[in-house]
Amino acid sequence: MKLYMSADIEGITGVANWDEAQIGHPEHTIFRKIMTHEVLCACHEAKTNGVREILLKDAHASGRNILLEELPDFVKVIRGWSGHPFSMVQGLDGSFDVLFMIGYHSPSGSLGNPLAHTMASSIIHEMRLNGHRISEFTLHALVSAYYKVPVTLLTGDDEMCKQAQSLIPAIVTLPVKLGFGNAVVTKTPSKIYEDYKPAVREALNVKLFKECIPVIPSSLTIEIVYSKPTIAYKYSFFPGAELTDESTLQYNAANIFDMMTFIQFCS
Repeated sequence: MKLYMSADIEGITGVANWDEAQIGHPEHTIFRKIMTHEVLCACHEAKTNGVREILLKDAHASGRNILLEELPDFVKVIRGWSGHPFSMVQGLDGSFDVLFMIGYHSPSGSLGNPLAHTMASSIIHEMRLNGHRISEFTLHALVSAYYKVPVTLLTGDDEMCKQAQSLIPAIVTLPVKLGFGNAVVTKTPSKIYEDYKPAVREALNVKLFKECIPVIPSSLTIEIVYSKPTIAYKYSFFPGAELTDESTLQYNAANIFDMMTFIQFCS
């Protein structure tokens, strides 16, 4: 079995402040270790349950968070960013049997996580698909659907887990913390490391796979609400994009690749 794993940090156990997610900050050193260990738990349990090959995308900020020396030899890692439109699942294709998303977080405009955002947190106030607020999880789950690869495991904040289940009711979720205001109630790393074992086992049950491929909407209208009108104006020159108000850019995508290309160039 071949597994693609995408790992972010804002939905990792305990993370409650941007300092903890910023490379070079002393607190990031602590939480990159926890991030690495969550990934490691998922890798080891996946290997025990039939996975023989894992491609892991370090999908936070610089793409250089996970400690490589901690990972087993059956894992390959994508570090940094190539600029490919598929972004946090770059390299995913139809050869993979399953996709796991580790450490994912609530979308911009949500109270589910103090670090809630969608894609470029510094310039995007909110992103919508067909009129509904959208998360990074949903965007990249739709890329997975483009290749008919099931998304069977999501770990992250409680609100993101609930939203994932609304998109894919059969998905296995592992909530690690509950966000409220500018704080979180978090489980301990040792508890979550143990919880990965049953979650991964369940997520690799092939009976789930057909039920965990999201349905791609028949139309794909993306709206990006920017933090400043000047940013919206700048990106309004993307071919086919249209300003619907001073801060909102709308684009009707022909397919998932087209949608992700627009987001890549306009965020």
